Amino acid sequence: MADDALKSRVFHEVTTHFVEHGRAPHYTELASLLGITPDAAKETLHELADTSSSTWFIPETEYMQVWAPFSNVPTQHAITVEGEQKWFGLCGPEAFAVSWLFPGKETRINSRCLDCAEPVNAIMKDGVLTALDPADAVAVLTVPLDQIITPFNLDGARSLAFS
Repeated sequence: MADDALKSRVFHEVTTHFVEHGRAPHYTELASLLGITPDAAKETLHELADTSSSTWFIPETEYMQVWAPFSNVPTQHAITVEGEQKWFGLCGPEAFAVSWLFPGKETRINSRCLDCAEPVNAIMKDGVLTALDPADAVAVLTVPLDQIITPFNLDGARSLAFS
């Protein structure tokens, strides 16, 4: 079992790698970057995934699928930073979180509505929404409400509003 210091280093390196390269490092790459064995890198990645609901691997492989807020596979949530598109968001709300990882830079999210397939585009900077088209677009979380409210200790809530 990896110690907390190694888990922190792995978390930081994977996130930094996503920001710089638009993709997750393979565990062998991660091992070289951190000066650890491939087995230690793979084991630590799996430990982090096992303790998170927002990190997982492509089934039956050692390839990371999601490292929230990023998706390692293309999704309908394309993210462009300073004119370069090489990132994808895990989901609409997670795509908005990506802007915090690019301080001072304009982050564009180009998506499509899963219901009508119309484009939904947003511009963020430092976590602030600066443009949204269409202006009345909404984000929908398709997760059972009890999975959302339990971590926030919102017993008995029937709905959540995000503004």
